[in-house]
Amino acid sequence: RREGAYGAVGNLVQKGGFSLVYILAGTILHLVGFDATQRGSQSPETILSLRLAFTLVPIAFLLPCVWLLRHYALTREKMQEIRATLEARRSRV
Repeated sequence: RREGAYGAVGNLVQKGGFSLVYILAGTILHLVGFDATQRGSQSPETILSLRLAFTLVPIAFLLPCVWLLRHYALTREKMQEIRATLEARRSRV
């Protein structure tokens, strides 16, 4: 059924997103000069760069999401209309 296909595609997209996050995190660590051999004694510049990167990058991805949600036109009336259409379709099958 379609529900299974939707679930599978959603799961695939989610796993792809997780993979991109790991790649992006590793890239950011490399770009800011993080040195794993130094353990907890990173330079102050590296610490500041880490703080900025792991704050600003998520914000950069969050802002388009907020914009999309603000412009998503799904009102209570529209939801009732969709429900009525689906229930009418279900009664015919």
